[in-house]
Amino acid sequence: MRRGRNEGTIGQRKDGLWCARISMGVDEHGKSIRKAFYGKTRAEVSAKLSDALSAQNKGALAIPSRMKLSEWMDTWITDYKAFSVKSSTATIYSSLIENHLKPALGDTLLQGLKSEMIQKAIVGMSEKGLSPNSVKVAHAMLRACLEQAMRNGLIFVNPAKGITLPRREKVEARAFTIEEQEKFIKEAKTRSNGLLFIFGIGTGLRIGEILGLRWDDVDLSAESLRVRRTYSVSRTIGKVRKWKREFTSPKSISSIRSVPLLPELAKRLRQVKEDSDGGELVFCTKNKTPYDQRNMQRVFHSICKRAGLEGFHIHSLRHTFATRSLERGMELKVAQEILGHSSIKMTADMYMHVMPEKKRESMMKLSGMLGDLEI
Repeated sequence: MRRGRNEGTIGQRKDGLWCARISMGVDEHGKSIRKAFYGKTRAEVSAKLSDALSAQNKGALAIPSRMKLSEWMDTWITDYKAFSVKSSTATIYSSLIENHLKPALGDTLLQGLKSEMIQKAIVGMSEKGLSPNSVKVAHAMLRACLEQAMRNGLIFVNPAKGITLPRREKVEARAFTIEEQEKFIKEAKTRSNGLLFIFGIGTGLRIGEILGLRWDDVDLSAESLRVRRTYSVSRTIGKVRKWKREFTSPKSISSIRSVPLLPELAKRLRQVKEDSDGGELVFCTKNKTPYDQRNMQRVFHSICKRAGLEGFHIHSLRHTFATRSLERGMELKVAQEILGHSSIKMTADMYMHVMPEKKRESMMKLSGMLGDLEI
């Protein structure tokens, strides 16, 4: 019995192997595209053909393609992702693609990519020292990239699903001790831009938020400020990659916030404003341009080195503010709002370990609740 139009064909080859073929349409040159299925029996290839026809009717059968994963990742990051995330985020994605995903999987045909290949690549990234968080981001990005390929009809299953990721070690935030804080501030005060770093300890703002702060964000009479933007430097996406400097909105809605100023900081800012000569930014170069974040990281490490402090990151300024705040009894909810965390759980998870004495004090308030337990 002959099969109808677009129902595929089944035949037996001279070597005894059965073959079924299905039409997939035409390519960009008008040439017919056909997909073949092989089996040892007619029933076997007939079943494969039925499954393929069913998938084709549902739009889930991918047209054969010789596109490599590296080619599709370039298309995805440029046409689908770069404009939907911040430039700094796109730069991180691009770096993971170029430095980790392409070397491990880039030459693989998109339609030949298997879950076991991705799992092996994930293990390889971990063994080479990539942090668990970066591995997680790389996997999430690859999964989203392949999900878009499915929507575009390039593949009909996402092999990035069901991958086992490395366990994420909980890293405690490193903050200055009171003694280290005093050493750091003493050295920072000798630098022309040292107030920027002291400001981080006194407000808990992220470095990008500090660099993006304008005088119209600061109310010195009320001794408070409003976080409205962040300043960042990132690399553009594409064949010609250039440095891009921009002011953008903070990383989340909760990051847009009001922060009270310590009296000593408000007093120092009044002096700075009087000497600012009409500049728009609170912290800027002599030419009134924003400081480069990478340069500020170098200055931070220079201050630490001169102060005899090792193993700290510029984020330690923010961690130090949070630590001192909680040590001195600031409520967790208030700390969350000042830090701009999206949830109180995030604040608790990051900083509760610095409060062992506060936990003991709180427990001692329950002393006597069980009465006399002597028998």
